[in-house]
Amino acid sequence: DGDDAGEQESASPYDWTNLDRTDGRYRYVIDGETVSRLGIDVSENQQEIDWQAVADDGIEFAFIRLGYRGATKGDLYVDERFWENIDGAHAAGLDYGVYFFSQADTVEDAQEEADFVLAQLSGVQLAYPVAFDSEVVNLAGEKSPTEDLSQDEMTSIAEAFCTRVQDAGYSVVLYGNSFDLARYRRSELSRLPVWWAEYGSPAPTTNLAMALWQYTNNGQVAGISTNVDLSIDLRGAL
Repeated sequence: DGDDAGEQESASPYDWTNLDRTDGRYRYVIDGETVSRLGIDVSENQQEIDWQAVADDGIEFAFIRLGYRGATKGDLYVDERFWENIDGAHAAGLDYGVYFFSQADTVEDAQEEADFVLAQLSGVQLAYPVAFDSEVVNLAGEKSPTEDLSQDEMTSIAEAFCTRVQDAGYSVVLYGNSFDLARYRRSELSRLPVWWAEYGSPAPTTNLAMALWQYTNNGQVAGISTNVDLSIDLRGAL
């Protein structure tokens, strides 16, 4: 049913007239004070990163891809630059969390992914959450394993992953755009903060009380040779 699609209808906690978009670096400003934080998310696709240059360019936090499940064979992989990026971000004094790109199509798969994440982290302290990122991806004409899942199935998968990670002492966040998040019963996942993805809009087109907003996928940051996603952490405004 579509009644409980991507969000509950509610008033947004944010007044987007407080958003400063100078030079593509979004800030949420209250009474002259910036209460948001600016961050990036990276994977091996960003190649080698000069993390000190990133920090010097005003980036305050990073989500680093820990790994992913292959969409065709379903194997689990660690991102080739995961530890390099963790070490670099740490040395540059940035706060960081991690994200895992899921293709789980059962609760058991989701728990396996969570255990994989926890085994890699092995107690590493994170200042930012572990993000659960499930998207429909069709590669080389092959159907995404998650494409035909129901809302109930997707909700159970997200719940299974996030509960396993939380039980190990980490905070979690649910990542997605309007399509991704409409695949869950948000009312049943309302305890999970959301990292909302929407590009090219002067303000989010949802009333969702998001924790973070990924507002572009073609940001430019010193120390990174490719385009990079930019997000603002809005929790300081709540």
